[in-house]
Amino acid sequence: MKILSIFLTFVSTILVGFFVWIYFIGPNYVVHALSTNNTVLSPKQSFVIKFSSPVSKFNFTDKIKIYPQTDINIKIAKNEQALFLTPINNWKPGTDYTVELSSIKSKNLKKLNSSKHHFTVTSFPKITNILPKDGTKNLEIDFKKPIQVFLDKSTDDFYVDFFITPDIPFKVNKKDLNFEILPTEKLKADTEYTLEAVVKIKNLQNGPVEKYVSAFKTEPPRPKKWAKNHSERLEQAKRYTKAKITDGKYIDINLTNQVMSIFENGKNIDSFMISTGKPGMRTPVGNHKIYNKFPRPYSKKYGLYMPNWMAITPTGSHGIHELPEWPGGYKEGQNHLGIPVSHGCVRLGVGSAKRVYDWAKIGTPVIVYYGKI
Repeated sequence: MKILSIFLTFVSTILVGFFVWIYFIGPNYVVHALSTNNTVLSPKQSFVIKFSSPVSKFNFTDKIKIYPQTDINIKIAKNEQALFLTPINNWKPGTDYTVELSSIKSKNLKKLNSSKHHFTVTSFPKITNILPKDGTKNLEIDFKKPIQVFLDKSTDDFYVDFFITPDIPFKVNKKDLNFEILPTEKLKADTEYTLEAVVKIKNLQNGPVEKYVSAFKTEPPRPKKWAKNHSERLEQAKRYTKAKITDGKYIDINLTNQVMSIFENGKNIDSFMISTGKPGMRTPVGNHKIYNKFPRPYSKKYGLYMPNWMAITPTGSHGIHELPEWPGGYKEGQNHLGIPVSHGCVRLGVGSAKRVYDWAKIGTPVIVYYGKI
């Protein structure tokens, strides 16, 4: 009996050691989940947990928890060394997730240690800018530039849809991180249009979306004639005179409305009433430039001073200057502005002439023309 007892004790010790080795020591019987931290997924992409050994014999039911809670499908890879966790609907964009895997044992006595895993879902692309800007007024009804929508990152996992109200037909072109929306017909005058951009997950119905809204208003109907009132005429010139040179400075002189506008990089800086050449002594039409500048030259031909002089022809026969002054101190009247009464030069009022003189440089282009509104 004593020998039998010793034998049973020996066998028991071996069995206990064997099971301890299986559960705690044997490398072939302990499965480890490999690290998958800091993964960034798309909203419908599967999260993958890899293992050191096959996991086909493990029962993962109720052993995997996801925070925030999300319904998932679980699939084992063909090599049985990875789990694919796929959302039934989608991961929530811009959300950090944690996956907890409990310690479990398989049917063939293998043990899976508990582990935690983290991943982040890419956020919705954000619209950083829309041109024309929200609140833009007096937009040209036949503007040639497209509406531009700029995003902060790629839209590979997302879809961007656009709506314009009132409804107008348009084309959309995608260029890198921005979209160009070009209306295919003229906009209506004096109308407020609303552009709505909707960002949503690709191939997902009734999912979360991001919306952006921008509004702009077109210019009122263009008047048929230049206004008689000088203030109104200057406002018309600022609104309707289109830049003929968009790079650098240039001086725009419209003989029809007797208005000078100064442009810089395509933007109207200011407009002024002028007086150009009377019939028989017209200011020469064409493309000119500033040839020289003098603060207060004297004209022997006409016997008067021409403050803030800027020649626009090589011979100096024509130029831009302030209302002329006679030697006795008499200055040409401000009421002549807006009427072509000069001997061919372009006259500006007091203050306006100094403003243009200080702004323009020798070589600045000058374009003289007859232009309708």
